[in-house]
Amino acid sequence: MSSLDALFPSPVVADVLRLILSHPDKSFYQRLIAEKTGHTLFQVQKALERVEEAGLVTKTKEGKRIYYQADTTHPSFNGLQEALLAGLN
Repeated sequence: MSSLDALFPSPVVADVLRLILSHPDKSFYQRLIAEKTGHTLFQVQKALERVEEAGLVTKTKEGKRIYYQADTTHPSFNGLQEALLAGLN
């Protein structure tokens, strides 16, 4: 666990944000996020609710799938992306 993980309500939120912020030009559907992070679909859904409420991601629905993408216009996007991705190195 990185020191940044302590800032988030759960490691799931940190992992979801790391994935989404590391690919800001890509949209992810919930099941793919679960597969890539190794968390359950339920855990990912709860984490996505939190980051959406914070305005860090945008949500779009296409058919039965809901896609999430980093909101690059959020005032904290650049700083949060830099901090989270620095923890990967």
